[in-house]
Amino acid sequence: MFILDDPFTIAVQLPPTTDFMKSYHLTVDFEVWFMNRYTPPKNECFRLETRRTVQILLQPGSLQTVSRSLVFDYLANSAVILTMYSSLISVLPRRRKPPPDPVISTKLRTYHLSVCTALLKSADSIEIFFKRFASLTKIVVAEGNSKMEDTMAELIDRLEKSEKPWATLEAECVQLSARLSQMFTHLVQLFTSNEQVFNYMYEEYHDWRLRLLGEVFFFQERTPSQLLAPEYSRYLDLQNVLSNSKYLKRLPKCPIFCVDTDSPMENCPIIFEERFVSKASATSPNATSPEIENKLLTPILKRKPWMDKEALLRRDSGSSRSLRLLKSRRKSVDSPRTLITRSTTFHNSPGNRSTMIVTSENGLIIGNRNGNRTLSPELPRRISAGETPNSSPEKSSSPRNYEVNSPSTSASSSPLVEPNKDTLRIKALVEFVKEREEVKRKLRGKNYEGWLYSEQSSPSFRPPPSLKSLSSCYARDAEHLVVFVHGLEGSSDDLTPYRNILRVLAPNSRLGFLMSRTNQCETWADINCMARNLLHEIKEHLNVEGLNIKRISFIAHSLGGVIVRAAIGIQDENSTWLHPLLHTFFTINTPHLGLMYLGKSANIGVHLVQWWKRSQSIYQLSLKDAVSFRDSFLYNLSTNHAFGRFKNILLLGTPNDIFVPSHSALLESCKASTKDTSAMGTAYR
Repeated sequence: MFILDDPFTIAVQLPPTTDFMKSYHLTVDFEVWFMNRYTPPKNECFRLETRRTVQILLQPGSLQTVSRSLVFDYLANSAVILTMYSSLISVLPRRRKPPPDPVISTKLRTYHLSVCTALLKSADSIEIFFKRFASLTKIVVAEGNSKMEDTMAELIDRLEKSEKPWATLEAECVQLSARLSQMFTHLVQLFTSNEQVFNYMYEEYHDWRLRLLGEVFFFQERTPSQLLAPEYSRYLDLQNVLSNSKYLKRLPKCPIFCVDTDSPMENCPIIFEERFVSKASATSPNATSPEIENKLLTPILKRKPWMDKEALLRRDSGSSRSLRLLKSRRKSVDSPRTLITRSTTFHNSPGNRSTMIVTSENGLIIGNRNGNRTLSPELPRRISAGETPNSSPEKSSSPRNYEVNSPSTSASSSPLVEPNKDTLRIKALVEFVKEREEVKRKLRGKNYEGWLYSEQSSPSFRPPPSLKSLSSCYARDAEHLVVFVHGLEGSSDDLTPYRNILRVLAPNSRLGFLMSRTNQCETWADINCMARNLLHEIKEHLNVEGLNIKRISFIAHSLGGVIVRAAIGIQDENSTWLHPLLHTFFTINTPHLGLMYLGKSANIGVHLVQWWKRSQSIYQLSLKDAVSFRDSFLYNLSTNHAFGRFKNILLLGTPNDIFVPSHSALLESCKASTKDTSAMGTAYR
């Protein structure tokens, strides 16, 4: 984990016809360059590893501040924290005609109004930023005696009375620009190296991400008795309702938008979660304000007759299933926007970090530096969408004085008639809430009675925002082993991102990790053989490492989930020792119900693979490994009670997966099977 620690400045010159009421974006490429540590430090020895393109928001009338993580290619396991301060610093009007000045015109008045308003608003936003973090920087901000409206009225009055309006405009722009440039210079000097301000801003960004996730994360609570009720997937219809509305387009966009990893809001992931708990509480959430709050999840499960009914009903903990919807067809493990439903509560603790040193033109030069950082103890938990908190950070002693001068004025004039900033923000928020309620009304018309996580009154789970170096997240005395099992023709590196995020978010949870590699070259073989290989690998790992494991959990992708179920269901001395330790089972697009009833193109692909590879595992997943359906591998797998041995079960699926149908990944009834009158269709139902 590398953290950006070298400040640099980018000066942008906007065109003369700039509209100061509009927003602009600056596109910047951030590159990671690598050099072997044993190589002499020469520029020609560096090689480009990866690149990220970001769009930085520029608003002439306000200061933009944000601190966010920028994740590079996941196999590199690298990220940087990018902190940005952007502001208008000067405006220099250009004369089109030489002196003498023409008579003042409406066009000149409009230009004067827009330029001076932008300069004054930028200075005002910087002053507000100083006030917010005055306690953390140990400074005292001395306010001017005049308000922005009074200052603007004086500037307009001075222009109207001037005999040389263009000269007056130039003088006022120079004066305001000099003050604004000085304020921004002080801001950069005071805050770019302040660790507390950095942590505070990153906490705000983390809260914003959770609130944004809560606006596209639906959940529904049910009782265990509803698990066996026959119902068909209708999530594509629900997705179409959201896609055709204006709701997603009204969601805010981060001031630093990464083109490679961030999803546009109109094409963002949409999650539907179903929880099955012993006592249903799916009532209207206690949403008392239009503020967007964050809410993350607890483990969940969806079960059908393939699973052990008695074992399911006797479990004490709740369970659920989650469905991720993406408009693009993309493999879930390869997607940078794959979401994980987690059951462990993570706690934050300060740790070491490394530093990435940056050069502005030659990419990123990687170096390490250890140091500690802590988060501000008191941070706001509820912030309106797209806003920053108004409350100030915790006060500290021994301040030093810093004065922000405002131009003095004694003239009295009527204030400018323009929309109030708070009024516009409230209006936008009202429109957003109206669109959200309209979407919920349409979803109820589709007989969906779920709720948004953003409507919850308080969060039950909140992951820590800090990102630490992976080198400081290894558990030396692990008690909980997490086993990662790859899918068909996969490798032990496929699930590396999941392991790394668990390391970072749960450094004190005493987690141990095993990236299964025993079946890397045998995924076309018999699944029962791969299951025994997995059991042997786990046992050998525990013996070699000498770990005192009290819990074992599995995170499996695709075929890996079927292998885990087969391994847990083996009834001999090689697996019975594992049963008391089983804790959580999380599957990602696993064909629990096989590869039946695929689309036409996917079905052709499966048949081609069967013919080309002579794959026994594909035959087993296609229910073609036995003459009688009741003698098939999948039918026997459904009777081995593997699901019932876990305390928590989480199933993740998406209808956009080409080869694994969502009904198979989520253990739902298949609508196509009801139309199949053959013996296979009857047995499948």
